Amino acid sequence: MKLLAAALLAAAAPALAQDLSVRVVTLKSPALGEERTVYVLTPPGYAHGERRYPVVYFTDGERTLPLLATTARFLASTGRMPEVILVGLSHPDRVRDLTPTRGKLVEDGGEAVAYETSGGADKFLAFVVQDLVPWVEKSYRTERFRILAGHSFGGLFALHAMTARPGVFQAAIAASPALTWDGDLPARRVREALARKDGLSGTIVFTVGDEGRLSDSRFEELKRLLAGAGAVRAKALHLAGEDHATTPFATYYAGLKEAFDGWSMPVAPEAVGPRGGAAAVEAHYRALSQRLGFAVPPPERALALAGLQLLSEGDGDGALRTLRRTVELYPSSFRAQHALGAAFERAGELERARDAYRRAWDSAKAAGDRDASAYEASYVRASAAKSGQRRSLATPGDTDLLRPSCDHYGRYDPDTRRDGPE
Repeated sequence: MKLLAAALLAAAAPALAQDLSVRVVTLKSPALGEERTVYVLTPPGYAHGERRYPVVYFTDGERTLPLLATTARFLASTGRMPEVILVGLSHPDRVRDLTPTRGKLVEDGGEAVAYETSGGADKFLAFVVQDLVPWVEKSYRTERFRILAGHSFGGLFALHAMTARPGVFQAAIAASPALTWDGDLPARRVREALARKDGLSGTIVFTVGDEGRLSDSRFEELKRLLAGAGAVRAKALHLAGEDHATTPFATYYAGLKEAFDGWSMPVAPEAVGPRGGAAAVEAHYRALSQRLGFAVPPPERALALAGLQLLSEGDGDGALRTLRRTVELYPSSFRAQHALGAAFERAGELERARDAYRRAWDSAKAAGDRDASAYEASYVRASAAKSGQRRSLATPGDTDLLRPSCDHYGRYDPDTRRDGPE
């Protein structure tokens, strides 16, 4: 099994597979009365840190792992979501595991197809909730933010879990869910859940491709139901040009972005960074923490670029407040020290600028950072200005002063906006 999983990863994502280490575990399940294999992939650097991570559980583990691993790592690397732990589920009989009732699937031609082994989703969900989730949370450093993702019958199962076990999962991502199962069961269950006191909450993202009129009709029905559910963040996407088999890629990409919406602050295309300084950045991440249910500290990069944005606008006092706050929260960051030095230099406080640049230079040298020489150049420039060798101070919009710090963090250009907790 482990060799097979590795082969699938290598085939689907060769460059990524080089640094993937998938743990394949067989669990004895009292809920199922049988053993089940699960596939666990932790983020890079997990073994060497103390951070906690949200968890994405997903159906069809072997087949889906390469796709979700690539998607999650790409979005995390661009600051659109945090790194996550991936847990893939296996199915000796996926029809049994993923369908909530003994029923039939109505196809677009109107034919109702019976599945003899259907109806075991509640039992499989009991395994996930009672056996698997506790094991994952005992074995790994997790945040209490769980996503359940699946395709087709797997999407049906994800929607079923949100209505049958409210609060266990904070988000569901359903690619082309089987909405015509058992007399349009998903819509009925959502309607019932919305009428209950414990209701339905969290984020639900579901999609349909070009799959026919019946699928479109059931998709629109569910979309209307969820649009009126105040406690639900719902996103329904019609993926034109995709068929039932090809919707997972776009669905998982959109679903993960929606689940972690706000992980990266919105920034105007022409801006260096977020506007409003430290107060705006910290308020944004307080609100995000409240929505997600776990602490999301304001990221260094967002704070520093917010300070540099103020500097570019000529608000020296605001820039100093924001960059001092950045250094307060990230005292070991030589990039933050360098940005603070730029703010001091702009304010004409050359001795403080030189000291900040020196701290950045020393720390970067000790870390073997490739930008150490740039920090040295800033230190030399500030020292020369202090000794009178440089006659004029920097002015608002001075690109020679701003560019080094902006470049060290990466500007908010479309291809390089990596604002997010690291």
